[in-house]
Amino acid sequence: MEKSLNLPVSPFMDRDNINIPSSQIGFMDYVLLPLFEAVNKYIEIPHVLENLLANREHWVKLRTLGITQMAQVITPAELATKEAAANMMSTQALAANIKNSISSIK
Repeated sequence: MEKSLNLPVSPFMDRDNINIPSSQIGFMDYVLLPLFEAVNKYIEIPHVLENLLANREHWVKLRTLGITQMAQVITPAELATKEAAANMMSTQALAANIKNSISSIK
């Protein structure tokens, strides 16, 4: 609505110009974690806090990868697959370097 009226868009309300992981992390840090930590003092909900922290860690990883838009977001399972593939490629490159080093010694 604001855009259509040529008004400045309120912070975090511009779907075309927002960093999704940073927004999610901020919401968790300033709203969800304090809320659920307070609830946890009266009703033990460790599983909720564990899931919230795992979710936060996932968003941190996505932000580290440079993902900013919703269309780029991947699930934890997809991220694990990509990380495993990257680790496999790193292992193969290391093995090739070792093999080349050994060959040059002979």
